[in-house]
Amino acid sequence: MKWTLDQPITLAAFFEIHFKGVSKRTVSTWIDHGRLTVNGTRPALKMTAMAGDVIEFLDHIQKNPFGLHFYYHDNEIVVVEKPEGLLSVNSEDESVVSLLYLLKKSLKRDVWPVQRLDRETSGVLVFALTQKARERLKKQFEDHTIERTYYAVLGGQLEEDTGVWKTFLTEDKNLYVHVAREGKLAISRFEVVKRTTKTTHVRFFLETGKKNQLRVQADHFGHAIVGDPKYDSRKNLKAKRLLLHATDLVFLHPTTNKKMSFRSDPPFI
Repeated sequence: MKWTLDQPITLAAFFEIHFKGVSKRTVSTWIDHGRLTVNGTRPALKMTAMAGDVIEFLDHIQKNPFGLHFYYHDNEIVVVEKPEGLLSVNSEDESVVSLLYLLKKSLKRDVWPVQRLDRETSGVLVFALTQKARERLKKQFEDHTIERTYYAVLGGQLEEDTGVWKTFLTEDKNLYVHVAREGKLAISRFEVVKRTTKTTHVRFFLETGKKNQLRVQADHFGHAIVGDPKYDSRKNLKAKRLLLHATDLVFLHPTTNKKMSFRSDPPFI
């Protein structure tokens, strides 16, 4: 369902008219899951929508025959959920399917990657559908203006509730990333969500986006991500998958310059 407003209205009043009887908690959940948007972005419950704004409600996250979940799709970009176990982009082995390959098949057009997630990591990703969109999104990544948030379960208990991890990372000839003085600076901010007897649930905010950044830093600081088959040097708790998920992605639309905000809930909590 989609509405184009002809006059300003508070979202509270709009919900009362079109979703009478639905609780604020339910509406908030719809917004968090990307099902209720204003001009393609996640709104604040207290906002006032203006004349000309477009409010859209999705009965469910859009799904296509290839099994992909779309959060947003226009002529310039597509925002999609990457499942765990699927490559973000094509590898040298052409027999291995990637998310990029599936998008090209699904949309029947050229698609350009502007960011990646590790094969073992799930979460929200944006791809460009034009060269102009690709260049403008890449510029935002280079300028560190794109907001990226991850949710991870770490082995053991972090002592600090909040903090910043700063390391220098380098990749060797075996494609293994190490902490090394001659590497490139990697910065991750974190806040603890909750602690259990054996784990710490953490929300990470990336200030840089180096390959395997969170996985290497977590192990380096003594709390490897649970289920990491590559970087858990202490062989912490086992899991069926890597407990790392890209939850939030915020950027400016490469053509309209409007703020775009998307959220994906971790499937392992």
